[in-house]
Amino acid sequence: MSNWAQYRTVLSKIIFHGLSVLLRPMISMLLAYLVIRSVGLNLWGSFIAVQIVVSLAAMVSSWGSKEYLMRKFSLDLINLKKYWLESLLNRSVILLPLFLALFLLQKEFVLITAIWLIGLYLYQSFEPVAIIKQDFKVWLLVELVGGIALIFLTLFIIDDLKLNGLISVVVMSVYLKTISLSVYYRKLFKSSPDWFQDFRPSSYLSESIYFLVLAGTAFLQSRIDLYIIDWKFDAETLGLYQVLRSVLIYSQAIAGFLVVPFTKRLYKMPVDNTYELSMRMLMLGVLLSPFVYLLLYAIFNYILAVDLPMEVGFWSILIVVPSFFFIPIIYQLFKNKLERRVLQGNLISLSINAILSLSLVGAWGYLGALIGTAISQVFLLIYFYFEIVKLKKCP
Repeated sequence: MSNWAQYRTVLSKIIFHGLSVLLRPMISMLLAYLVIRSVGLNLWGSFIAVQIVVSLAAMVSSWGSKEYLMRKFSLDLINLKKYWLESLLNRSVILLPLFLALFLLQKEFVLITAIWLIGLYLYQSFEPVAIIKQDFKVWLLVELVGGIALIFLTLFIIDDLKLNGLISVVVMSVYLKTISLSVYYRKLFKSSPDWFQDFRPSSYLSESIYFLVLAGTAFLQSRIDLYIIDWKFDAETLGLYQVLRSVLIYSQAIAGFLVVPFTKRLYKMPVDNTYELSMRMLMLGVLLSPFVYLLLYAIFNYILAVDLPMEVGFWSILIVVPSFFFIPIIYQLFKNKLERRVLQGNLISLSINAILSLSLVGAWGYLGALIGTAISQVFLLIYFYFEIVKLKKCP
């Protein structure tokens, strides 16, 4: 294969994976625009209050399966189907206690949120398979079809849009995507003769719980401020802050979609090369930061018709840039079986975020939560810098 053909293949993977990742927040932002402009921030905030509970339940139901299976697949791709079915079956026992939690937390919407959770449970189960097989075009198409359906269904009921209706159309779009992926990956569901032997939930859950803790701390570290805003403020403030954080979370995700197509290479990459890649990624994050601010400015001033304070832009950039640096280092730590160090960093960062956000929101409002998150991200940059330096010094 010529150099140009190789570059074209690499570029194609990055573009299609990037589009598949970015399409979801783009659809979410369009949905937010339709709801806020047609009904108001209060309805959007009320929806987000339900969504963040379901998202937390979905994260727990995954039990770290994405990270766990990615490692399994990278080491033993031949048994992909066996590992995937084993994960899907054994994690199912988690759903019952999660349904109970939804009943306690979302009594008014317990049925629809339980249905929503099942859809997300299946949908996110396909992600590690899509990544390892590099089926980014398929994932993009599924996201596009689901997104278009979501927008059209919302427009259909926009004149009489209520919270129940908004949740229902979101759930419909999730199931449309889930069914589409189930059809495409239908061979995964063909049970092996010994599938009963693969059903050993206690063994599986204990084996993969470390990946749940890793995923859970990372999830909370990036969203604990949103839960604090939900607790401390009204639905309108929550709706506004969620739009802001969504832009930042998916701006951080750019770093992920640049490296995820090359997961297998990252697990084989020498430490020195990982360090060089992290430094280049950091520079890229710095170069992209003005565009993040301009995007926030446009969304707030021209779409939401809310002035964006200059300090919000400053702290937002500090939230986005560090992730470009430390994502490749995390893969290097995983490769060297040093997940404990990743967990330690996540836990400290989560604590910093929670303590500072709770301390500052009283005086600074949602800006206080943003400051707490920014400082916790800068901590992670420093923390993982010293971790990669330690690895470089090892023989």
